[in-house]
Amino acid sequence: MIRLQFYSPDSLKNLIRSFWCLEVPAPGPAHEETIIPDGHQEIILFAEGPQARRQISETTWAPEPQAFVTGQHLQPYRLRLMPGSRLYGIRFQPHTLPLFFDVDASLLTDRELPLQDLPGGNRLNELLQGTFMQVFGKFEDYMLRRLRHSLRANPSFLRVDHSVQTVCNLHGQVRVEDLVKQTGISGRHFNALFMRYAGVSPKTFVNMVRLQHFINLKLANPSCSLTHCTYEAGFFDQSHLNKTFLQLTGQSPKAYFSAQQTINTLFLA
Repeated sequence: MIRLQFYSPDSLKNLIRSFWCLEVPAPGPAHEETIIPDGHQEIILFAEGPQARRQISETTWAPEPQAFVTGQHLQPYRLRLMPGSRLYGIRFQPHTLPLFFDVDASLLTDRELPLQDLPGGNRLNELLQGTFMQVFGKFEDYMLRRLRHSLRANPSFLRVDHSVQTVCNLHGQVRVEDLVKQTGISGRHFNALFMRYAGVSPKTFVNMVRLQHFINLKLANPSCSLTHCTYEAGFFDQSHLNKTFLQLTGQSPKAYFSAQQTINTLFLA
């Protein structure tokens, strides 16, 4: 059974969702799971033990980088964590990575960039010594220093921030047209800003949040039918849900809830 520790820093509230540490006990089996898009950007660092492997074809698994930044994922992927692995993560809010590092989030969508290629990111490799709470404290200090003056340098962030919070608060049950009206800018400009900070289009993000809400509803109410949860989450009908579910998870709702979902459940938005 994997072990996962979370810490949500109050000093970075609404900007960083959590720092986390994941361990796979050894001896023991590897942990293998299909990871689905969840609407967040992340930095991941392997502290010790073997690296994870990602399935790139039916018979081929490639090692994950030792330390990397990853943007939004639009496709699911199969991940294998080996016994003895210990890794740390910085889980950003859906749109906040560009506040800390000078990078266009759309360039990271469906990509993993070595941490050394992220401006200022390589310093994080030096912070992994100590207990997980000591590491979390060093992460917090480092990210606070990175944040200094960034809001003044990114005034357009506030428009995207308001829209992201609206989508999340309404569980994805909002029209993109209404988000655009609230910003007071053109749809094209809004879409460009959203892509810069969140890495995906507003429509795609709305679908991600709505799907996460559906999964949360079903997990919290296992006796509730898929149909009831479908309408409760704001999907038009079962066909609408199935299409979105297949697009973002690669499987049907029934298949998803029948499989092991340890990491996906622990990291639910």
